[in-house]
Amino acid sequence: MHDQRGGDRRWWWLISAAWLLQAGLRLWLGSHQDVPAANPDETGYLFAARVLGGGADADLSGATFYQIGYPLLISPAFWFSDDPGTVYHLVIGINSLISALIVPLAYVAGLRLALSRATAFWVAQAAALLPASIFFTQFVLTDAILPVVVLAWLLAIHSWLDRDARGEGAARYAVAASLSAAYAYATHSRGLVILIAHAALLGFVFAFRWASRRPTLIAGGVLLGAVAAAYAANLWLQGHTYPDGIKELGNWLSERLTSPDGWAWTISGGLGQIWYLTVATWGLGGVALAGAAVALRRAGRPERAVAGVTLLTVTGIAFVTIAALPDEHRVGNYVYGRYLACLAPALLVAGFALLARRRLVWASAGLLLGTALIAQIHAGTRLTRYIFVPFDFPETSFLTWDWHGFKLWPATAVALLILGATALLARRFTAGAVALLCAVGLGADIMATDRISDVMTEEMHVSARLDALRPDDKVAVEFDVPWKIRLPQTFAIPSELGRFTLAKGEQPPPGTTLVLTAWPRDVPADAAWPGRPSGWHPVEARRTTLGDWVAWRR
Repeated sequence: MHDQRGGDRRWWWLISAAWLLQAGLRLWLGSHQDVPAANPDETGYLFAARVLGGGADADLSGATFYQIGYPLLISPAFWFSDDPGTVYHLVIGINSLISALIVPLAYVAGLRLALSRATAFWVAQAAALLPASIFFTQFVLTDAILPVVVLAWLLAIHSWLDRDARGEGAARYAVAASLSAAYAYATHSRGLVILIAHAALLGFVFAFRWASRRPTLIAGGVLLGAVAAAYAANLWLQGHTYPDGIKELGNWLSERLTSPDGWAWTISGGLGQIWYLTVATWGLGGVALAGAAVALRRAGRPERAVAGVTLLTVTGIAFVTIAALPDEHRVGNYVYGRYLACLAPALLVAGFALLARRRLVWASAGLLLGTALIAQIHAGTRLTRYIFVPFDFPETSFLTWDWHGFKLWPATAVALLILGATALLARRFTAGAVALLCAVGLGADIMATDRISDVMTEEMHVSARLDALRPDDKVAVEFDVPWKIRLPQTFAIPSELGRFTLAKGEQPPPGTTLVLTAWPRDVPADAAWPGRPSGWHPVEARRTTLGDWVAWRR
């Protein structure tokens, strides 16, 4: 027993070191970031965090609501500094520390799936190196932390039912699962699907006596209380950041689910998301999904419960999110990865543990090819004609080595090659299989940073940098300034300088010394502010890829 405990301690020391190294890698990859570049999402979360940190309110009326869960975690950054650049770096640090927790969680998941300690450790590194795990930590986005929340939720469900079956204390794990689901609900609209899946599990467990009634009832009560608190907190935040209301997406959802064209859009777009999830996990996500379907009939209750909520969550997020979105004439309307990325680390670990089952590997290949075919039939030439945003496609851009366009079938073929090579190596040389996954993941992370996030940051520096700003300026920004510039510019101006948002034709408040206005393409810079008060003159003008603007000084 002493030797066993000593061995456990050595492994946990090693895992702690790996957590620090993974956090350091994230910090290094994100070290170039100092301005919000993925807007309006980043500025939305930053404004919310500023409010929670005791700072000024914001006005994001008419935009998507950025919920309170993630801003709560990053709001301490505003306790230590008022400088926007410093705050941004602190948030990247918080992202890195939280995201790296995938390592210990994935390690535990590997042990639950009967992997050896050594294999579980290295598979945890591969899971933590997925672009879905690491790329978005360079931005102020919920995607930086949701993979950790989802993995913790699934592990807590398994621990609850497993310990209850063995007659051990299970209530704390049932509570942890409910709190994780409620936090996901408080963090993003995807969390509503997780909440519904968890509530369905609680009802099923209670109705069919899969576990003791007392822990189940406690978990249900905690879930209700936590969800009520999250709802009230989000309402409070909405009042401080959306005084005139939020953008409603429910109309799109109801329209899509009540018409044949809407169902075609929803089903094909949802399957396109599942295709991307499978590609983004190098094919192993498909193995895990096929294994989950098998586990529903053949596994023990803890495994069946995890399999059931995983399948429900994947399908729910895939179909509900695409149904609620308008057609923006983007490739992402047909194949999109961000919404399901929160499940990628968990599915990679499960997929690797199931590689010995050859039929599941073939099932994954069939899933990849089938969903790709449906996406191709539904989208057609729109996959090459519509707007391609590299930020949404770090994995497929890396696999096809094309950072300017989307290639469905080459990405599918490369993912199948990686899956096949991993499966062959896993049967004869496990270390080689894990090394392959780690190498592919790390390569994708480095190249995505170089070709996507670095470029986005540089564009934002060029587009939103305001050289004319002085330390004592009182600044107003016209609402017609393109939002990709207006929002980060509003965040970048220190709060004590008094930011104002002007409707078109509105005069700046008394004491304003600098005004930023839109610059129409067909007029000279000095005519970009018609009806301006006397005494104002242009001091800086810029035409950029993100929009055109003129700065005026009194």
